[in-house]
Amino acid sequence: IMGLNIKTPDYDTYEKVYDPLYITLVEDNYEIGFKGLVLLCNYFGLSYQEFRVVVSILFSVCVVFASRKLSLYPNYLLTLLLIWPFLPGVSGLRQTLANAVMLCGIPHLAYDDKKHLIKYVIWILLAWSIHQSALFYLLFILGKREFGNKEVRYIVYATVGGICILG
Repeated sequence: IMGLNIKTPDYDTYEKVYDPLYITLVEDNYEIGFKGLVLLCNYFGLSYQEFRVVVSILFSVCVVFASRKLSLYPNYLLTLLLIWPFLPGVSGLRQTLANAVMLCGIPHLAYDDKKHLIKYVIWILLAWSIHQSALFYLLFILGKREFGNKEVRYIVYATVGGICILG
């Protein structure tokens, strides 16, 4: 339903951005992951409406994956995840997809080893490549456990570096 909707508040804007010349030459406000997805779908000759279907499929795959990892009752969580984002997700394609990608990383916060922490950060960076607001989810690391001075410095450096990159 998200992919087949033809009139939403942002529809015309995203349709204009879907033009490969526009997104590569004119518009530099879109993140590299979203630009890459647009260019990939353009490469395969998909229409804008088909692009919306691809985004919806990616969203659904991420939500199914996350619901299976996050809950003992994945069908209940899947129902909530697929119903709630429908209204805002119909319009905000990038934000909705970035949030779904972020959900795939959340299960890694349940572990205390560095391997899972790195996987979480990779998921967040992938979401950030779609919508820059996803960088906010790096703060979830702070709520996970206590950090020493060295780790706090790394987090501050990463945050300042991220802000500089965004700026």
